Amino acid sequence: MDAAREHVALLVRGAVLVDASGSLPSLPGGEHEHSLAEVLALVGADIPIAPTVRLADGRLVHVVGGRSDTRTTGPWIAPAALPDAALATVVARAIGELDPSRTPTARPDWFRPGWFDLLEAWLDAVLEPLGRRRSGPVEPFRLWSISAVVRVPTAGGTLWCKAPCSHFRAEARIHTAVAGMLPDLVPRLVAVEPTEGWVLMEQLGGVGEAEQAADAALETARHWAAAQLATIERVPELVAAGRCESSIGRTAVSAIRSWMRAISVTGPTMPLPRALQRPAWSLGERATPTSTSTA
Repeated sequence: MDAAREHVALLVRGAVLVDASGSLPSLPGGEHEHSLAEVLALVGADIPIAPTVRLADGRLVHVVGGRSDTRTTGPWIAPAALPDAALATVVARAIGELDPSRTPTARPDWFRPGWFDLLEAWLDAVLEPLGRRRSGPVEPFRLWSISAVVRVPTAGGTLWCKAPCSHFRAEARIHTAVAGMLPDLVPRLVAVEPTEGWVLMEQLGGVGEAEQAADAALETARHWAAAQLATIERVPELVAAGRCESSIGRTAVSAIRSWMRAISVTGPTMPLPRALQRPAWSLGERATPTSTSTA
Protein backbone atom coordinates (compact mmCIF):
# COMPACT_ATOMS: atom_id res chain seq x y z
CA MET A 1 0.00 0.00 0.00
CA ASP A 2 1.31 3.44 -0.97
CA ALA A 3 0.81 5.61 2.11
CA ALA A 4 1.02 8.79 0.02
CA ARG A 5 -1.76 7.96 -2.41
CA GLU A 6 -4.82 10.15 -2.80
CA HIS A 7 -8.10 8.25 -3.04
CA VAL A 8 -11.18 9.77 -4.67
CA ALA A 9 -14.67 8.77 -3.51
CA LEU A 10 -17.37 9.80 -5.99
CA LEU A 11 -20.73 9.47 -4.20
CA VAL A 12 -24.11 9.29 -5.87
CA ARG A 13 -27.34 8.09 -4.22
CA GLY A 14 -25.64 6.23 -1.40
CA ALA A 15 -23.13 4.36 -3.56
CA VAL A 16 -19.46 4.95 -4.39
CA LEU A 17 -17.67 4.54 -7.71
CA VAL A 18 -14.87 1.93 -7.78
CA ASP A 19 -12.30 0.81 -10.32
CA ALA A 20 -11.98 -2.62 -11.94
CA SER A 21 -10.35 -4.03 -8.78
CA GLY A 22 -13.24 -2.90 -6.59
CA SER A 23 -11.17 -0.17 -4.90
CA LEU A 24 -11.51 3.60 -4.90
CA PRO A 25 -9.87 5.30 -7.88
CA SER A 26 -6.63 6.90 -6.73
CA LEU A 27 -3.84 9.22 -7.76
CA PRO A 28 -0.17 8.46 -7.13
CA GLY A 29 1.53 10.14 -4.21
CA GLY A 30 4.14 12.82 -4.65
CA GLU A 31 5.82 15.76 -3.02
CA HIS A 32 2.68 17.89 -3.36
CA GLU A 33 -1.00 17.13 -3.22
CA HIS A 34 -2.81 16.90 -6.54
CA SER A 35 -4.86 19.87 -7.66
CA LEU A 36 -8.61 19.86 -7.19
CA ALA A 37 -8.99 19.83 -10.99
CA GLU A 38 -6.99 16.59 -11.18
CA VAL A 39 -9.04 15.04 -8.39
CA LEU A 40 -12.37 15.88 -10.01
CA ALA A 41 -11.22 14.83 -13.50
CA LEU A 42 -10.17 11.37 -12.29
CA VAL A 43 -13.80 10.34 -11.69
CA GLY A 44 -15.72 12.91 -13.74
CA ALA A 45 -17.00 14.78 -10.68
CA ASP A 46 -18.12 18.41 -10.53
CA ILE A 47 -17.52 19.48 -6.94
CA PRO A 48 -16.17 18.38 -3.55
CA ILE A 49 -19.05 17.52 -1.23
CA ALA A 50 -17.12 17.07 2.03
CA PRO A 51 -13.74 18.10 3.41
CA THR A 52 -10.75 16.02 2.42
CA VAL A 53 -9.87 13.44 5.06
CA ARG A 54 -6.32 12.46 5.99
CA LEU A 55 -6.01 8.91 7.28
CA ALA A 56 -3.67 7.89 10.07
CA ASP A 57 -1.21 6.45 7.53
CA GLY A 58 -1.02 9.73 5.59
CA ARG A 59 -3.31 8.83 2.71
CA LEU A 60 -5.89 11.38 1.59
CA VAL A 61 -9.53 10.72 0.77
CA HIS A 62 -11.26 13.28 -1.44
CA VAL A 63 -15.05 13.09 -1.23
CA VAL A 64 -16.65 14.42 -4.42
CA GLY A 65 -19.94 14.44 -6.26
CA GLY A 66 -21.90 15.82 -9.17
CA ARG A 67 -24.24 18.78 -9.36
CA SER A 68 -26.85 16.40 -10.73
CA ASP A 69 -27.90 13.00 -9.37
CA THR A 70 -26.71 11.11 -12.44
CA ARG A 71 -24.32 8.19 -12.13
CA THR A 72 -21.50 7.80 -14.62
CA THR A 73 -20.53 4.36 -15.96
CA GLY A 74 -19.76 2.12 -12.96
CA PRO A 75 -19.17 -0.14 -11.21
CA TRP A 76 -20.87 1.31 -8.12
CA ILE A 77 -20.92 -0.41 -4.74
CA ALA A 78 -22.05 0.17 -1.17
CA PRO A 79 -19.32 1.61 1.10
CA ALA A 80 -19.30 -1.54 3.24
CA ALA A 81 -18.14 -3.54 0.21
CA LEU A 82 -14.86 -1.62 -0.07
CA PRO A 83 -11.93 -3.94 0.69
CA ASP A 84 -10.09 -1.28 2.72
CA ALA A 85 -11.79 -0.89 6.11
CA ALA A 86 -10.41 2.62 6.73
CA LEU A 87 -11.73 3.85 3.39
CA ALA A 88 -15.08 2.12 3.96
CA THR A 89 -15.47 3.95 7.27
CA VAL A 90 -14.69 7.36 5.74
CA VAL A 91 -17.05 6.85 2.80
CA ALA A 92 -19.91 5.55 4.97
CA ARG A 93 -19.57 8.54 7.29
CA ALA A 94 -19.50 10.95 4.34
CA ILE A 95 -22.68 9.47 2.92
CA GLY A 96 -24.41 9.68 6.30
CA GLU A 97 -23.39 13.32 6.72
CA LEU A 98 -25.06 14.25 3.43
CA ASP A 99 -28.29 14.11 5.44
CA PRO A 100 -28.75 17.74 6.57
CA SER A 101 -29.77 16.55 10.03
CA ARG A 102 -26.41 14.78 10.40
CA THR A 103 -24.13 17.32 8.73
CA PRO A 104 -21.61 18.75 11.23
CA THR A 105 -22.77 22.22 12.21
CA ALA A 106 -19.33 23.76 11.61
CA ARG A 107 -19.08 22.43 8.04
CA PRO A 108 -18.67 25.30 5.54
CA ASP A 109 -21.59 26.13 3.27
CA TRP A 110 -19.74 25.18 0.07
CA PHE A 111 -19.85 21.53 1.10
CA ARG A 112 -23.64 21.68 1.44
CA PRO A 113 -26.25 20.94 -1.27
CA GLY A 114 -27.35 23.93 -3.34
CA TRP A 115 -24.47 26.26 -2.46
CA PHE A 116 -23.05 26.41 -6.00
CA ASP A 117 -26.51 27.16 -7.40
CA LEU A 118 -26.89 30.02 -4.93
CA LEU A 119 -23.46 31.39 -5.81
CA GLU A 120 -24.13 31.24 -9.55
CA ALA A 121 -27.45 33.03 -9.11
CA TRP A 122 -25.64 35.88 -7.33
CA LEU A 123 -22.91 35.98 -9.98
CA ASP A 124 -25.47 36.22 -12.77
CA ALA A 125 -27.31 39.01 -10.95
CA VAL A 126 -24.20 41.15 -10.48
CA LEU A 127 -22.70 40.47 -13.92
CA GLU A 128 -25.80 41.33 -15.95
CA PRO A 129 -25.77 45.10 -15.18
CA LEU A 130 -22.09 45.12 -16.20
CA GLY A 131 -22.88 43.61 -19.59
CA ARG A 132 -21.07 40.39 -18.76
CA ARG A 133 -22.35 36.84 -18.70
CA ARG A 134 -21.07 33.51 -17.47
CA SER A 135 -20.01 31.25 -20.33
CA GLY A 136 -20.30 28.08 -18.25
CA PRO A 137 -20.59 26.68 -14.73
CA VAL A 138 -18.18 27.96 -12.12
CA GLU A 139 -15.10 25.76 -11.73
CA PRO A 140 -13.99 24.85 -8.21
CA PHE A 141 -10.32 25.75 -7.77
CA ARG A 142 -9.81 25.21 -4.05
CA LEU A 143 -12.30 24.40 -1.30
CA TRP A 144 -11.15 23.90 2.25
CA SER A 145 -11.99 24.78 5.82
CA ILE A 146 -11.77 28.59 5.70
CA SER A 147 -12.57 29.56 2.12
CA ALA A 148 -13.70 28.47 -1.32
CA VAL A 149 -12.16 29.84 -4.51
CA VAL A 150 -13.84 29.26 -7.86
CA ARG A 151 -13.00 30.25 -11.41
CA VAL A 152 -15.81 32.10 -13.19
CA PRO A 153 -15.64 31.78 -16.99
CA THR A 154 -17.15 34.70 -18.89
CA ALA A 155 -17.13 35.81 -22.51
CA GLY A 156 -14.98 38.75 -21.41
CA GLY A 157 -12.33 36.67 -19.67
CA THR A 158 -11.91 34.70 -16.46
CA LEU A 159 -13.06 36.12 -13.13
CA TRP A 160 -12.37 34.70 -9.69
CA CYS A 161 -14.74 34.46 -6.76
CA LYS A 162 -13.74 33.83 -3.16
CA ALA A 163 -16.12 32.90 -0.38
CA PRO A 164 -14.80 32.94 3.20
CA CYS A 165 -16.01 31.02 6.21
CA SER A 166 -18.14 32.94 8.70
CA HIS A 167 -15.10 33.94 10.77
CA PHE A 168 -13.61 35.86 7.81
CA ARG A 169 -16.70 37.42 6.26
CA ALA A 170 -15.29 40.88 6.87
CA GLU A 171 -12.77 40.13 4.13
CA ALA A 172 -15.02 41.68 1.48
CA ARG A 173 -14.98 44.99 3.35
CA ILE A 174 -11.25 44.67 4.03
CA HIS A 175 -10.51 44.01 0.35
CA THR A 176 -12.51 47.08 -0.60
CA ALA A 177 -10.56 49.19 1.89
CA VAL A 178 -7.16 47.83 0.82
CA ALA A 179 -8.02 48.27 -2.86
CA GLY A 180 -8.56 51.95 -2.16
CA MET A 181 -5.15 52.21 -0.51
CA LEU A 182 -3.07 49.82 -2.64
CA PRO A 183 -4.91 49.34 -5.94
CA ASP A 184 -1.89 47.89 -7.76
CA LEU A 185 -1.28 45.14 -5.20
CA VAL A 186 -4.68 43.47 -5.01
CA PRO A 187 -7.07 42.09 -7.66
CA ARG A 188 -9.56 44.61 -9.03
CA LEU A 189 -12.97 44.14 -7.48
CA VAL A 190 -15.96 43.49 -9.70
CA ALA A 191 -18.57 42.99 -6.96
CA VAL A 192 -18.91 42.04 -3.31
CA GLU A 193 -21.67 40.45 -1.26
CA PRO A 194 -21.01 41.91 2.19
CA THR A 195 -23.36 39.66 4.16
CA GLU A 196 -21.78 36.43 2.89
CA GLY A 197 -18.37 38.02 2.37
CA TRP A 198 -18.20 36.90 -1.28
CA VAL A 199 -15.66 38.74 -3.43
CA LEU A 200 -15.74 38.70 -7.25
CA MET A 201 -12.45 39.81 -8.79
CA GLU A 202 -10.67 40.25 -12.08
CA GLN A 203 -7.74 37.93 -12.64
CA LEU A 204 -4.55 39.36 -11.19
CA GLY A 205 -1.76 39.63 -13.76
CA GLY A 206 1.68 38.14 -13.28
CA VAL A 207 3.70 35.05 -14.08
CA GLY A 208 3.70 31.52 -12.75
CA GLU A 209 6.23 30.23 -10.27
CA ALA A 210 8.29 28.55 -13.01
CA GLU A 211 8.65 31.84 -14.90
CA GLN A 212 9.56 34.01 -11.91
CA ALA A 213 12.89 35.82 -11.76
CA ALA A 214 15.44 34.55 -9.28
CA ASP A 215 14.90 37.52 -6.97
CA ALA A 216 11.09 37.42 -7.14
CA ALA A 217 10.68 36.42 -3.50
CA LEU A 218 12.80 39.31 -2.27
CA GLU A 219 11.00 41.78 -4.52
CA THR A 220 7.66 40.51 -3.25
CA ALA A 221 8.84 40.96 0.34
CA ARG A 222 9.97 44.51 -0.46
CA HIS A 223 6.63 45.40 -2.05
CA TRP A 224 4.56 44.04 0.80
CA ALA A 225 6.84 45.50 3.44
CA ALA A 226 6.43 48.88 1.76
CA ALA A 227 2.67 48.29 1.65
CA GLN A 228 2.56 47.60 5.39
CA LEU A 229 4.59 50.71 6.13
CA ALA A 230 2.45 52.84 3.81
CA THR A 231 -0.72 51.84 5.64
CA ILE A 232 0.49 52.13 9.23
CA GLU A 233 -1.26 55.48 9.63
CA ARG A 234 -4.45 54.05 8.16
CA VAL A 235 -4.90 51.22 10.64
CA PRO A 236 -8.14 52.79 12.00
CA GLU A 237 -9.69 52.47 8.52
CA LEU A 238 -8.70 48.81 8.33
CA VAL A 239 -10.03 48.17 11.82
CA ALA A 240 -13.30 49.86 10.85
CA ALA A 241 -13.48 47.60 7.78
CA GLY A 242 -13.24 44.55 9.99
CA ARG A 243 -9.56 43.80 10.48
CA CYS A 244 -8.80 42.87 14.07
CA GLU A 245 -5.78 44.74 15.33
CA SER A 246 -3.30 42.46 17.08
CA SER A 247 -0.02 42.54 18.91
CA ILE A 248 1.30 40.10 16.29
CA GLY A 249 0.69 42.72 13.61
CA ARG A 250 2.42 45.42 15.62
CA THR A 251 5.40 43.13 16.25
CA ALA A 252 5.64 42.32 12.54
CA VAL A 253 5.55 45.99 11.53
CA SER A 254 8.31 46.76 14.00
CA ALA A 255 10.37 43.87 12.64
CA ILE A 256 9.83 45.03 9.05
CA ARG A 257 11.06 48.52 9.92
CA SER A 258 14.26 47.12 11.46
CA TRP A 259 14.83 44.64 8.62
CA MET A 260 14.29 47.22 5.86
CA ARG A 261 16.74 49.59 7.53
CA ALA A 262 19.28 46.80 7.91
CA ILE A 263 19.16 45.49 4.33
CA SER A 264 19.55 49.02 3.01
CA VAL A 265 23.01 48.83 4.59
CA THR A 266 23.97 45.15 4.44
CA GLY A 267 22.18 44.12 1.26
CA PRO A 268 19.62 41.32 0.70
CA THR A 269 21.76 38.59 2.30
CA MET A 270 20.60 39.52 5.80
CA PRO A 271 18.17 36.83 7.03
CA LEU A 272 14.59 37.64 7.97
CA PRO A 273 14.08 38.42 11.66
CA ARG A 274 12.42 35.70 13.75
CA ALA A 275 9.14 37.63 13.90
CA LEU A 276 8.82 37.39 10.10
CA GLN A 277 10.04 33.86 9.45
CA ARG A 278 6.62 32.31 10.19
CA PRO A 279 4.27 35.27 9.76
CA ALA A 280 0.79 35.06 11.28
CA TRP A 281 -0.29 38.42 9.94
CA SER A 282 -1.27 40.12 6.70
CA LEU A 283 -3.70 42.70 5.44
CA GLY A 284 -6.00 39.79 4.60
CA GLU A 285 -6.39 36.47 6.32
CA ARG A 286 -4.37 35.32 9.31
CA ALA A 287 -2.29 32.16 9.17
CA THR A 288 -4.51 29.11 8.84
CA PRO A 289 -4.41 25.36 9.56
CA THR A 290 -3.90 22.56 7.08
CA SER A 291 -6.33 22.24 4.20
CA THR A 292 -7.42 18.73 5.11
CA SER A 293 -10.00 18.04 7.76
CA THR A 294 -12.29 15.41 9.14
CA ALA A 295 -14.90 18.01 10.19
